Amino acid sequence: MEKTPNIVKGIGITAVVVGHSCCPNFLHDIIYAFHMPLFFILSGYLFKEKYFSQRKTFLKKRVHTLYLPYVVWSISFILLHNTFFRLGLINDIYGYNGKVNHIYSYTETGFQIVKSFFLIQNENFLGAFWFIRSLLIGQILFLFLFNSTKKQILGIPIIIILLITRILMIKYNVIPDAGTILHQALFATLFISIGALLKKHPIRTHSVKNIFPFSILILSGLYFNLSMDSNITNIVILPITGFCGYLLINKISILIEQKKIGTFFSIIGNQSFYIFALHFLMFKPISLLKIHLYNLDPEMLGAFPVITEYNTFFWILYSITGIILSFVLSFVIEKIPILNRRNISIK
Repeated sequence: MEKTPNIVKGIGITAVVVGHSCCPNFLHDIIYAFHMPLFFILSGYLFKEKYFSQRKTFLKKRVHTLYLPYVVWSISFILLHNTFFRLGLINDIYGYNGKVNHIYSYTETGFQIVKSFFLIQNENFLGAFWFIRSLLIGQILFLFLFNSTKKQILGIPIIIILLITRILMIKYNVIPDAGTILHQALFATLFISIGALLKKHPIRTHSVKNIFPFSILILSGLYFNLSMDSNITNIVILPITGFCGYLLINKISILIEQKKIGTFFSIIGNQSFYIFALHFLMFKPISLLKIHLYNLDPEMLGAFPVITEYNTFFWILYSITGIILSFVLSFVIEKIPILNRRNISIK
């Protein structure tokens, strides 16, 4: 069981990269039905109850492992923003959801750096870092609000009700459509609570038909387009599919723990932070290859996260490259003290 959590993370981060590769819609929807809840549930499962009485120790540790890495990596990418723009990796023609990039002025660079200290950043290449922020805030909320089994059990429906209430208030113009950070943090707290309860009351997957969790995921992929965005379908369905997905992936991780593929996913999982940070950037060599092969507009290198044209099979190359190059580069980056997540000092 020692490698199981890292195997779960390895499978999870693989799903994240594949989900960002413009894979087939059915696969995308199945992945999004469980991949982010998987990480939050695992976090709750691994949470040590001693921290309820050692909150300062826990907060200090999370500053070291989550907050400072978030800030340092955000600032690094902000400082590289103009370089990425001049290289054509981002541009003012192509972007994401209609949002394009531009050269930062000195003032704008400084403003973006200040925002990063408040866990706000707008760099495309760190788009997946919303997870790091949500994990940090979610764990802090869990630490202070759900320090008993009773509170965790009661907290799950309360959070769901809060999220639904928020969406209804937005729909009827009672409050503005803002607060994405809080929304994602509440979702994170919900799944962390589920993970903590699973640790206390484990479900032995051999006592549940193993096809059941997988069937739930398949159905969700066929009939829902789930995410942690603000809509009621996500709030009602995602806790179910996320829970089932965790059971399934945890079961698979246990089964392959002693096999070579288990070792592979364990190693990948151990570097998951860096893969979160780097995989969008590591997609670019495949975009460059696609531009060359299909004589596409060179400006399309700035398309984010991938060039969707001619992607029937290229999503596989995007996925492999995003994982492998990020993994290899992570060991180089670990030689740079300020970027090594495990060595960042909080003194």
